[in-house]
Amino acid sequence: TCFPLPFISNFFVANCHKIRFEANIRTLGINRLQHNNSNIPSEYIDVNSKEMFKSTILKIEKNAIENQEIPFLHFECHGSPNGILLKSKGRLNWNLFANFLTRINVACKNNLFVSMASCYGGYLILPLIEKVTGGEKSRAPFFGYIGPTNEINVGQLESGFGKFFNVLLDTLNMDEAIEMLNKFSDYKAGYSYNSCQGIFDLVIKHFLAYDLSKKFNSKISFTTHVHGLAMQYFRKTGRWPINEDYNRLSSLVADENFYLDCFNSIQKYFYMIDLYPEIEDRFEKVENIPNWNRLMERIL
Repeated sequence: TCFPLPFISNFFVANCHKIRFEANIRTLGINRLQHNNSNIPSEYIDVNSKEMFKSTILKIEKNAIENQEIPFLHFECHGSPNGILLKSKGRLNWNLFANFLTRINVACKNNLFVSMASCYGGYLILPLIEKVTGGEKSRAPFFGYIGPTNEINVGQLESGFGKFFNVLLDTLNMDEAIEMLNKFSDYKAGYSYNSCQGIFDLVIKHFLAYDLSKKFNSKISFTTHVHGLAMQYFRKTGRWPINEDYNRLSSLVADENFYLDCFNSIQKYFYMIDLYPEIEDRFEKVENIPNWNRLMERIL
């Protein structure tokens, strides 16, 4: 199972590549005219520079705010582990690219879906994972995403996405569309697809299984961890915690609720529940994430 597809009101195909992929926009047009979802408009945009990319994002963001639109963005561009290359030979790193997408996703209440016909498109999620893993609050740049993780050539791009859009516009079923994409694509590595919840769950599991477990795998590592926190307090205040405060800190660090409160706060910000409380039921609570209880019992 992939993830539910929110109601889509607009399709945008942004071409940052020197070659115009006529097949994809033609597919959008044919489906718009011939299938039941003919009321969903599509727009093809040639993006030549960073300035044009930014103005395009701002335009889509404005429409999402004023008209309550939920867009689907499809990008066709050269990509690398460092970001996407524009026609002007300028580059957008993945972090900046994600920041632009976040503006739209905030505007449409965490309903944005993004697909990428680009080499290393899967790298889009890496800055996001790094931020959340580091405890930094970050907004989800999309609700759902699909793209290749490694190098891919032009012919491989066209071979799969034509079928992808055919099925998607005909059925609005993302699971079926992705299945057809991988079935008919010449890109044998397959496309990665993820939801913002899938990414957040991955971060939680990584934190519990690797980061937190290392701090609790022995009395020495636990004491070292608490001492490090006390040192942070000393650097900020110029005072070393008294014994009572130090013992309270040790108890706090060993309390499951401490981590639940921390991740619940990060999660609400990430999913934008703090902005839109009505969407809270769409997402699984931290304590219900698979393996949370088992891992916490093993660690603490």
